[in-house]
Amino acid sequence: MIIRRILNSEAAQLRELRLRALKDAPDAFEDVYEVELSQSDELWHARAERGAAGDLSVTFIAEDEGVWCGMVGSFSLPDSPEAVQIVSMWVEPERRRQGVAKSLLHAVSSWAQSRGLKLLQLWVTHTNIPARTLYAAEGFIETGELRPLKSNPSLFEVLMTKDL
Repeated sequence: MIIRRILNSEAAQLRELRLRALKDAPDAFEDVYEVELSQSDELWHARAERGAAGDLSVTFIAEDEGVWCGMVGSFSLPDSPEAVQIVSMWVEPERRRQGVAKSLLHAVSSWAQSRGLKLLQLWVTHTNIPARTLYAAEGFIETGELRPLKSNPSLFEVLMTKDL
C-alpha cells in the first residue's frame, strides 16, 4: 500500500471513492450522497486540482495495487494561518485497523509541518467512537466544542486538535 497525493487527472476516481465513503458512512460527513452524486464533472475536476497542487489544500489517497482504499483531505484555515483542517477521512471497511488511517494522518501531518503549520484540527461525529479513539491515539485532544452535523443535525460533531 502507498499513500500519495492525488493527481490533477484523477477526478473520476476521487468522485467514485467519495461516493463509496458517503454510502458507507453517511453520518461521518457533512455532505450527502444524493447531492454529491449530482455534482458536475467540472466540480470534481476542481476538487482534484485543488488537492493535487498548491500549498493551501491537499488530498491524499491510500492505494493498494492500483485500487484506492482510503483518502483524507486537508486545507489551511483563513482565520487561523497556522492551522489546518482535516476533512474527508475515510478507509474502506475491510482495510480498517490495518494502519491505513494512521498513514493518511501522518501524510497530512508531514504536509502541514513542511509548510510551517502548527495545529491540526478536525471535526468528528460524537457517535463515531472508533474514529475518536483513533484520533486520540494519534495525539488529538477533544476541545469540548460541539456543532450540529450539517448532513444530519440530530447528531453533533466534536472538535479535536493536535499541536505539531
